[in-house]
Amino acid sequence: MTTGRATYRSALVLGAVSLVSPGLWTVTQSAFAQAPAAPAALAEAAADAAAKAAFEAFPEADRKAIQDALVWTGDYASIADGTFGRGTLAAIKAYQARTKAKPDGILAPAALTALKAEGAKVRQAAGFAPADDPKSGVRIGVPLKLLDQRSPGRSGTIFKAKDNSASLETFTEDPTKTTLAEMFQRLITDHARHVTYKVLRPDFFVVTLEASGKRFFSRVASGPAGIRGFTFIYPAQPGFDRYSVAIADSFAPFPDASKTGTATSEIAVTTPVKPGGPALAPRPIAQLSAIAVGPRQVLTAALPDGCTAPLVAGGPAKVLRSDTALGLALLERSGPEAQTPAISLRASEIKPSEAVVVLSATADGEANISVATGEAPTASRILAPLQAPSGSPVFDRSGALAGLVTFQANIKRLPGGVVPAANYPIIGAEAIKRFLASLNQPLKAAEPGSTETSAGTVAAKYGRALTAVSCGS
Repeated sequence: MTTGRATYRSALVLGAVSLVSPGLWTVTQSAFAQAPAAPAALAEAAADAAAKAAFEAFPEADRKAIQDALVWTGDYASIADGTFGRGTLAAIKAYQARTKAKPDGILAPAALTALKAEGAKVRQAAGFAPADDPKSGVRIGVPLKLLDQRSPGRSGTIFKAKDNSASLETFTEDPTKTTLAEMFQRLITDHARHVTYKVLRPDFFVVTLEASGKRFFSRVASGPAGIRGFTFIYPAQPGFDRYSVAIADSFAPFPDASKTGTATSEIAVTTPVKPGGPALAPRPIAQLSAIAVGPRQVLTAALPDGCTAPLVAGGPAKVLRSDTALGLALLERSGPEAQTPAISLRASEIKPSEAVVVLSATADGEANISVATGEAPTASRILAPLQAPSGSPVFDRSGALAGLVTFQANIKRLPGGVVPAANYPIIGAEAIKRFLASLNQPLKAAEPGSTETSAGTVAAKYGRALTAVSCGS
């Protein structure tokens, strides 16, 4: 997937900021420098590496089949994209523990066969099958034994359970009469339902809601053929989430345009090339966020081993320095100089219960905002749903840069691009100050006692300085 130049859209800010409830995301005490790993931690890391190697040794079709089977067994709640992450490892271990096998994350041939059989059994019991909806134009998987009633909808088809406990509606909208942003705003301002997640991108949005024991999952996409989407309503009960995951994974809003496949995560999945076929672009090994600190210079988290060809906003970049001890990197992007907002550096660390704003760049280079609440006096850890957490800048409410999220190797994703909240350690202002000073790239110190402003104002100002960094091998 190619990353574009980071842009900021006010609709995205308004949506993401309103997601936050006071005190929902917290900062807990940590240390900048991590302590030496204990033997048990080293052994666990080695075991996880072995599990990753074993998973990635499978052909791509088998990797996706494993994840799909784990969705149906109820152990995995993410897109079956064939990539290995913490969610996949946890799902395999959960399945192994449930089946009384050694929970080491490695599937032996017999276990793989049993997993696929169990997943297929549950899938078949649900009657899950792809359906082409000529009225809306979408292709979508439907659990036909659960949603066994079909009727015409306003602009698509309604599939629902006989007892009205669950329903799936496809639809299409005229882009000359409404926009994605307008539809997004209407959903998130429905005060009768509690918003549990929302994200808006230029070409799609996802909103999940909950009310009166029911969950609502909506995904809407735009393209040359118009605006198309679906809403799945189901009981907030164990066992039903697997349907939501499977439906979201199967959704093709423009099936004619997606016959060659569409990437569903930040790390694009490559497929084997037939002999004599065109060479594929190298698969990115990492995705990071970065903040511009100069006309061409961007600050991000220390690059991982093997990142020999970083891209900034889709273009080649030069590594000026990557300091693993401090956890920071400074890159110089190609192309003309850009005007970016002047960034001031906070003079102290985050205080207890202090609100901060975290900006994260999505895989397509869009700016995505999250808000966190601090509770640590010095180095800290934030809990937030970040699309590309590594290198995400953390600002205080006066707009001063207070830290960056450290590099994260594996990020869990849920259906339709949803990313759950997770804990991330940050590198504080003092470390950033030392790092940039060593490169003669100091940031202006923030004025003491600066006036606090809204998260939206902070994001609107600095979202334009946010960009995406991808690491190729």
